[in-house]
This record gives sequence, C-alpha cells and structure tokens, in this order.
Amino acid sequence: MAWQHVMDAIVKNSRVKTRPSAVLIELPQATFSVAELKAMIHQDGVDSGHRWRTDVLFHLSETLGFRKDMFKNTTRVPLKDDVDFRHKHSSRFVMICENPETAWRFIRSWNQRILEYDMEGVIMRNRVKVSYIEI
Repeated sequence: MAWQHVMDAIVKNSRVKTRPSAVLIELPQATFSVAELKAMIHQDGVDSGHRWRTDVLFHLSETLGFRKDMFKNTTRVPLKDDVDFRHKHSSRFVMICENPETAWRFIRSWNQRILEYDMEGVIMRNRVKVSYIEI
C-alpha cells in the first residue's frame, strides 16, 4: 500500500494524466542527481533523433520526506537505518512516461546500458537497470 501511495504522489506531480506509465531506473554503482540523469536521457534523445516523451524524473531518496501517514495502513515502513534501504533509495529513480509504448521503448534502449563517468580522474562504469512499473 505504501508503494502505491508513493506512485500516486509521483503521478499527481506529473502532467501526464491519461495512460501514464512508469519505469524504475537503477544505477547501482554510482549516485547521480535528477538533473544529471535527466540531462543524459535528454542528450540520448537528441543523439538518437527522437525525444523521450517523459515527464517526471523522481529520485527515490525524496520519499524519505513523505508524510508518515502514507505508511500508517501498512506493516512495511521505511527502515532509514538499514544500509540496503539507504542504498536502494540513493540509486533508484522513477520516471513517468507519456504512454506504455514510450516506457517499453525506453526499457529496450536503456536496460543494461553502461554509463561512463569521471570520478576524480578515473573513468568509472555503471550498468543501468530499467524495469516497468505497473501503476
């Protein structure tokens, strides 16, 4: 139930109200900001010749600020002190797409993609995991 409340809040902030779809983006080895990831996705759309029809890109770490009443009807509550919980929240994003077709096309294009980034002069690689979220 708490996950549905989170997704409802994300969709509510989206301009897509008819048939929205969502994807979960996981970047396990690195932390990127919403702005950095959004810029990469936008640039990919420019480079490939088609823009990604997406709206909201939401970093799951922002859910820690959600109201506690979202979690009152569930036995699952955020475990903010758990290392695995914190890692998942710092490495996952939810992106709202205009329709399921866009979501699945994004998944086909981005799942298992390797992003390279510079970390203090060392080139690092991060394999992206993307999956579909039923909303």
